[in-house]
Amino acid sequence: MKKLLCLATLIAAALIGCATGGEPSQPRQDMPEWFLNPANVYPQERYMAAVGSGRDRRDAEQQALAALSQAFEVEIRVDETSRERYRELMTDSGTFTESEIDLTQIRDVRSAQTLLNVQFGDAFLEPATNRVHIVAYLERLATGRLYVDLINRNESLVSEYLSESDQSSDPLRQYAFLSAAEAVAANNDTLRDQLRIISPPLSATLPAGNSRSAIVSRRSDAAESLPVSIRVAGDTDNRITPILRRAVAAERFPIVDSGAVLAIEGAFELEEIDLNPDFETVAWAFSATFGRETGARLLSYSDQGRSSGITVERARALAYEDMAVSVEQGFARDLRRFLNELVLGSN
Repeated sequence: MKKLLCLATLIAAALIGCATGGEPSQPRQDMPEWFLNPANVYPQERYMAAVGSGRDRRDAEQQALAALSQAFEVEIRVDETSRERYRELMTDSGTFTESEIDLTQIRDVRSAQTLLNVQFGDAFLEPATNRVHIVAYLERLATGRLYVDLINRNESLVSEYLSESDQSSDPLRQYAFLSAAEAVAANNDTLRDQLRIISPPLSATLPAGNSRSAIVSRRSDAAESLPVSIRVAGDTDNRITPILRRAVAAERFPIVDSGAVLAIEGAFELEEIDLNPDFETVAWAFSATFGRETGARLLSYSDQGRSSGITVERARALAYEDMAVSVEQGFARDLRRFLNELVLGSN
């Protein structure tokens, strides 16, 4: 998107609705110039700016961030899984500062974008509506320089991970470094796309960098050499095994019945218990190990809980749903962290 949001749209959105007072600056009868004519205060050749309004200052700031992010939203697709993996790797490694990892989080206003170096002007309370207005802005040149530095550092990290993968003799470690390289490269693609919008001249100075598609291809090839077997004791109804298969498939490991290099062994228990006379309750426990087919355990995971329903059948059904969530979120998260630890040297 080449242009900022339409001024008329921003002013109309800012004046819609009623709300309670918040924590603004002192009420003024006159409206500030940045509210009436943002481009006069924040010329587009030097700034990106957007106005937000809300019940209080915090709400107005979030809305201004959301409006600013719309300049990127249509053109840039964000890979949430890769971004979360990037955050985990950078947090654990200590390579970047917390602000460089988090950037500016605005996901709570329904935007997948994160922006760097956003600042806010003074808040303005409109007496007629009792709503707070504020402008969010970033300076193109200064922000662009920050992006260039962060992109170059990320590129160096990708190259380092690729080199480590080449030098490792362990196929699983090779895969872990390639997976990490892909996560960082994906995050860098987003930063590059944002920089093209923020400062095209600075964007043009960047070298091409590592190809994410080439890294994806290498990661897929590495995964092919690590087939996984999955066995879940007592899963006669095939309720938990498919969830584990999806968690493994997300890492691109092929799932096989024979000739496996890696293995996942799972087990679960369901037990009816007396907890509330108005409901039937089932206690559940799930555990799984991830390791080499030769027997070496690399990861152990366990979780437990209780599920209640009007009938025992309903309680059992809910227990299976809760275990599925545990596998999809907990086990998959721990598997990803294990791969991170291979990269960071903890394993």
